[in-house]
Amino acid sequence: MKELFYQLDNIFEDLDREDMESPISDGDFKMLAAKLPFEIPRSLEQIYKWHNGIDCLIPNYDFMPLSGAIAEYDKLIRLREEFQDEEFFNDNFLPIFWEDKSYLVLDCDPSYEQSIYYIAFDTNEMPEKYESIEQMIEIIVDAYLSRAFYMEDGSLVKNSVLLRKIENKYISSERQAEREEKWQRICIDLRKIKDRDVEDIDREQIDFEKTIIIDRLYRTYDERAIDYLMEFLNDDNPEIVSKAAYGLGELRARERLPELLYLLNHPDRSVRCLTTCAIGNIASAEDELLIQPLLKLLTDESGGYDIIQINASEALSRLKNSKAVTKLIDLLLLHLSEEESNIKQLVISTIGQMGDIGVIEKLEKHKTKVSPDNARLIDRAIKEIEEILSIDY
Repeated sequence: MKELFYQLDNIFEDLDREDMESPISDGDFKMLAAKLPFEIPRSLEQIYKWHNGIDCLIPNYDFMPLSGAIAEYDKLIRLREEFQDEEFFNDNFLPIFWEDKSYLVLDCDPSYEQSIYYIAFDTNEMPEKYESIEQMIEIIVDAYLSRAFYMEDGSLVKNSVLLRKIENKYISSERQAEREEKWQRICIDLRKIKDRDVEDIDREQIDFEKTIIIDRLYRTYDERAIDYLMEFLNDDNPEIVSKAAYGLGELRARERLPELLYLLNHPDRSVRCLTTCAIGNIASAEDELLIQPLLKLLTDESGGYDIIQINASEALSRLKNSKAVTKLIDLLLLHLSEEESNIKQLVISTIGQMGDIGVIEKLEKHKTKVSPDNARLIDRAIKEIEEILSIDY
């Protein structure tokens, strides 16, 4: 795996990441490993001798130092004894990734394939995440190189649809067959709902089943789900439409942006709200044509200060290009003297979330063109933007 580690080191250097621990020494590794009732697999030992811990190696999850992994192992064993539940945690599981209330654990039992499983306190399920350490590292490297994992506003995030494609390159034929079987079950259930929908019986129950199937569709992160979700955009029930629109956003269905933009004029507030959220999930810096419709939502106070405007602000903040910044500055100056303006605060928040330090200089230039009172208001806006940007002048 040395070549994979070399690639990751180059990737981390390009990303200016410094949240990695030094390699563990042979002596420290042997001392810590002796505390466990099983032998640590050679493949995991290689990772610790590459880096003994990496913050957010995969989105939301820290790869724990060996000492931290052992401490979590001891804690989970104690919890198992406290709960008197033998199925709560397996003796041969070593937690190696941690996130809030969930772990990725490596099965260190030499009698079985050394798979990596997801476990959490709020579910009884234990799905397999990776089939081996080697497979996990291969997928991680590919995910970074293909931008399925990417940095956004200082955090590592993922494109789940692209990640699924990458995983399909590495998972076993058995695992692929399981995924396909799950997909086919969804398709069968979907056809049953469609057949019942035509018969128009028990409308409330059918609508409930539709919301469930929509959730199942987009959580597959399979591109085939996009066309099925599109069918739900024409449903008579706004709740169904809004959930389908949200699902298209989760699937990063860029080719469906025209249909989503059309939904921004939908009479139902929940549809407009979740559609705006979906567009925000899809939007990128190159999407200049989204600026105007999102600005329209941002400045629409017909419904008061609400989640639609907040979603529009978050979507606009993803459009990190000069045209969006210019439009937002113009909008800020237009509402500058309105002390209680929700729009002004939203614009300030949006500009700050964009992370464009150059906007400060642009606002400074405007101070010479306005009255002293408005110049002071610009100073106040600059201070608020600096606080969001966390700039210490």
